[in-house]
Amino acid sequence: MPDWRKSTLALSLLGLPLLSSAGAVCADVTLNVHAAAGIQNIALPPSFLNNANALSDLLNFVVGAVGEIWPLVPIEGTYPISAIYCEPEDGVADTVQILAHGATYTKEYFSGHGLESEEDLKKYSWAHFAADEGYASLSIDRLGQGKSSGADPLLEVQVNLHAEMMKVLADQLRAGEVVAETKDGKIGGKEFSKVVFVGHSLGSAIGNAAARRNPDTFDALILTGWSANLIENFPKVLFGNVLPALLANVVKWGHLHLAYLAFTIEEPMRRVFFGRDGSFDPEIQKRDWQRRSTVGLGEMLTLFEGTKVAAPYKGPVQVIIGEYDKLLCNKGPKCRPGPAYVPGNAADIWPSSSNYTYSITPDSGHNLNLHYAARDAYAAAHEFLRHNL
Repeated sequence: MPDWRKSTLALSLLGLPLLSSAGAVCADVTLNVHAAAGIQNIALPPSFLNNANALSDLLNFVVGAVGEIWPLVPIEGTYPISAIYCEPEDGVADTVQILAHGATYTKEYFSGHGLESEEDLKKYSWAHFAADEGYASLSIDRLGQGKSSGADPLLEVQVNLHAEMMKVLADQLRAGEVVAETKDGKIGGKEFSKVVFVGHSLGSAIGNAAARRNPDTFDALILTGWSANLIENFPKVLFGNVLPALLANVVKWGHLHLAYLAFTIEEPMRRVFFGRDGSFDPEIQKRDWQRRSTVGLGEMLTLFEGTKVAAPYKGPVQVIIGEYDKLLCNKGPKCRPGPAYVPGNAADIWPSSSNYTYSITPDSGHNLNLHYAARDAYAAAHEFLRHNL
């Protein structure tokens, strides 16, 4: 077990300054990722996919037991993954962060849904904050989301395959194979000595699965919007609120497989993913609804892979959640510190970790990156990296 555990409040409460923006150079890039994994051979009658209550029942009663219901079969393929690569303006960085978004989102989550003004980037861009601190970053569209390959949402878009893809991406970054084009020339191509995984919600679950399956892939894990009870709570949140995306918006998603799901009603999504009124910009919440994405049923049914004990992983881990995360802290009005509460009670997931810490971002909800306190979460994460890399 790690020698010590600690919790941290967001640094702004401690009176520590936040760095001013020095800027980042960013560019779109598409990476070919060849990965193989064992996946669940999920078979469902079409009637399940057209009925919100049937879907909710399936998620509530099957998640966690999925490995006992469907056989494990091998899958292998090469998938184009869309990403945004960023690096500090001076081009100096020996550590890179892989940013993986959560369910019903794309890589734009880490930049306030693609906001581009200098003021907005300062408020809502994890990548720009990281660049100020001297880190490069690769924000990805997970398989099946955004501009990444439209894979089978039942038989390919599963947590184990996601996890193996994270290893391949990390290997590409270490080998200097990630190169992006800007109007002024190429960026990237660096052989990074260290790779940090940063996830949000389902993305965090994928990071934990990756660390369990390939423990030497990452030098540190930062898991936002994650807790050991994610598998218990997420299906309850979705109850009656998700349907096949093509039924929710035929113009936007009419080309998708029925097993790509989306929120159909705005208010439940706002209630689950955002904190108290006044803790976020209403225009950001509206943008969140308008630019929402989907989630593959296969990744939801295999979510349990991302909450298993990752005993082989020896690196440092930080979990960051919002004080008013309704998805994770459902036993009280707000999350609180202490080993008996979320997220302090997750320490045993990483018994070999060199250091497990957690941070509760004040006055924020589940989607930390879309609240006024986003920079507080960024600051806590990078303070953790300063002390653990």
